Amino acid sequence: MIINNTVINKHLTKELFYNNFKNYLQQEESSNIFMLKSPVKIEGLEFWADFTFQNNILESLKLSIYQSNEPISYSNMFEYKLQDIKGIQDKWLEKQYGRYSEKSTYSTKFNTSFAKIISYIDTKSGETSILFLFS
Repeated sequence: MIINNTVINKHLTKELFYNNFKNYLQQEESSNIFMLKSPVKIEGLEFWADFTFQNNILESLKLSIYQSNEPISYSNMFEYKLQDIKGIQDKWLEKQYGRYSEKSTYSTKFNTSFAKIISYIDTKSGETSILFLFS
């Protein structure tokens, strides 16, 4: 995946990330979790993006479909809509990465060569997101 002309994978260092994204971030370089100030368009969909680093290497990327000025949650979306949003996420992921490896009501998992990907609904917060785990 490429965002802001930067390859997003398990080899992305915090230093390179910060240098390429510093004008788009809400946090200072000393942080290990970075959120973009505005949504980013990836393969036809707009997402809020959160990057987490551990030991100065990208550990995970969380994408939440952009529909308003904040990530989707129970406070701004009805529960039945969360399943619809997860369906959009799942179709987008299938288009990008092929068939899922596991699927349930609240999560869909994809195994790729570069990351474990989980499309999910968090039933406590109402968050609907895609999590890329790089390891």
